[in-house]
Amino acid sequence: MGRKSRKAEPSHDDPRWRPVREEFKLISQRRGHQELALLDLNGALADDRVQSMLRHIESGECEPLLPEYWVDHKLRIWSDAGLLIGFRPPNGQGFVNPVRGVVLFLWHPDVEEVWPALRQADDEGAPPRAKPGTKPTGDWTR
Repeated sequence: MGRKSRKAEPSHDDPRWRPVREEFKLISQRRGHQELALLDLNGALADDRVQSMLRHIESGECEPLLPEYWVDHKLRIWSDAGLLIGFRPPNGQGFVNPVRGVVLFLWHPDVEEVWPALRQADDEGAPPRAKPGTKPTGDWTR
């Protein structure tokens, strides 16, 4: 289930655009497994839950990516280069023509919304924490 309507495009120089490597590390920690994190991230990109942008290395030009881009492309883990974007082959198997000369950025507020912090998620169901230290005994109200 995707976003109801795309919000105004964030400024390309906003510091909340983060390189995919940083965000993928965070998502992998929160999912507990790299392959599952990759599967979930590709899904979130394709259904517009996470906005993405390419920055071309030679020109510095920014290119916002629409969800349709992720119908024909997907992220893959590549042993020596980390994450690469490649075309989805017609049969769904393999990986062809990696996209080179670009850096992929993800909109961090979307990542936080889709994969909330573990600490925050754990604290939501926890009872209020008692104050540390020895508990008073006896009747102290006199």
